[in-house]
Amino acid sequence: MAVLLSVVLFALSVFTACADDRFTIDEMTKCRKVYSYSGSSHAYFYGYSNTTLYSARVLPDAVTRFVTIDGVIRAACHDETYACALFEQRGNNYKIIKMNMNTGECIQYDVPFKEELVYTSVACAGGEAVVIINSTPYARAAGFSNGKTYRYAFSANTDSVFVNGGKLYTLTDNGDIYLISKGDKKFCKHISPGAKFVNSGSGYLCSERGELVSLDGGADIGRGSYAVKTDSGFYDYPAGAQSVAVLKYKAAVLKKGGSCEIVSLAVEEEKAVVDNAKDETGKELEIGKIAVFDAGVTVSQLKSSYSNIVGVVNTNGKAVSSGSLKTGYSVELTQGSCRIAVRGDVNGKGNVNSADVSLLMNYLVGSEKLSDCKLRAADLNNDGSADNLDLVLLAKMAE
Repeated sequence: MAVLLSVVLFALSVFTACADDRFTIDEMTKCRKVYSYSGSSHAYFYGYSNTTLYSARVLPDAVTRFVTIDGVIRAACHDETYACALFEQRGNNYKIIKMNMNTGECIQYDVPFKEELVYTSVACAGGEAVVIINSTPYARAAGFSNGKTYRYAFSANTDSVFVNGGKLYTLTDNGDIYLISKGDKKFCKHISPGAKFVNSGSGYLCSERGELVSLDGGADIGRGSYAVKTDSGFYDYPAGAQSVAVLKYKAAVLKKGGSCEIVSLAVEEEKAVVDNAKDETGKELEIGKIAVFDAGVTVSQLKSSYSNIVGVVNTNGKAVSSGSLKTGYSVELTQGSCRIAVRGDVNGKGNVNSADVSLLMNYLVGSEKLSDCKLRAADLNNDGSADNLDLVLLAKMAE
């Protein structure tokens, strides 16, 4: 049963970054440990003391909230909107509290697995809360939502449950990762058993040894230290960083003492129009840049033409091994990544036709928005903008 808590239980502070994007988050110094969540629209640092849950949204704006509860906090998690904590009250009574980072409202839920609960971790997303319970022969994940309960069985003990990219996952002690939701489970990945991982952007985890693990089919990347996936590639933790949270082309770097710095991740464009998937200079693809190719260049041609390519992924983060390149694809390199624009392929379908012309036309009249990759694909005369001159050229290409 959900209970809406009184607003007197939480506090809010709104802080503005200085001109150099440096500020201090005092609340993070009160946490036992600080975690980060890098989402599609917000980025957070969060943690907890014995009785207080703290969350600091650092991108795109800066807001801190915290709630003190009548109980001892055992574990916490975060998603795009909510900071959540699993806490214990007297009599072995467990509850979950969800704090809305937009409104400050707090909701409490009773945990239905009272006698079986293992309180080492909690995960809340998509309307479902997941904990770990004792079971035979293995500890397993168990979820509940709107009065329904779900039990997820695996061939090994459930080691932890967590949220990444707004989705629920479990990790078993033999290193298997599963995507779970409302009773369904899907195997995602096998990692080194016992390895310690942190969330590193949507679709990625990173180990203490610097191994970036893709949760959704992309290639794993070795970085050598903690790193996080951004829209411009992979960003390595700088010296002294306690945690890093990212959003699009910015990174928030939290250091001990609560000092936080917002770092802009430069994204430069590169004209790399190629013949048989190789530019005339023969140089390697560069991290964080948009490489432009002619329509018809294939994934296999690309891989055979550049020595620093690890893999190619589509806009959903899935690995691609064949077919023509499409605007919006990403190329994972041995160090970082770059993105792809295909000349004339404005809608990202991999070819050039009337649909691309219509999309560019709608953009020019203000009824459509285009990503930077699509705008680069539409800039056929390479003058730095997509305009009516490009529309004329695109119409001729589509004939």
